[in-house]
Amino acid sequence: MKDIPARMMGGAALLLLAAATPAVAGHSSKAEIEATRQLNMQAAAQAALPAPPPIAARDAAANVPDNTPPAAAPTAAIQSAQMAPAAP
Repeated sequence: MKDIPARMMGGAALLLLAAATPAVAGHSSKAEIEATRQLNMQAAAQAALPAPPPIAARDAAANVPDNTPPAAAPTAAIQSAQMAPAAP
């Protein structure tokens, strides 16, 4: 009697495995095959296009030798404000 739940679980596991086998085995529906074909054709068309030209480096240190010390960080102008009169 204690063996029945284990057998039921085993049977359920086998049933689940048998139901999932077509998905794992590589069987595809006609719609999946067509979608894959269209995606492959689109990828091939994009690969056939010429590559865009490389973007020029906009780094300030791009043409500086490696042994150059780091430059100082730019600073913003400091604005001064009038001080409030001191309380008596």
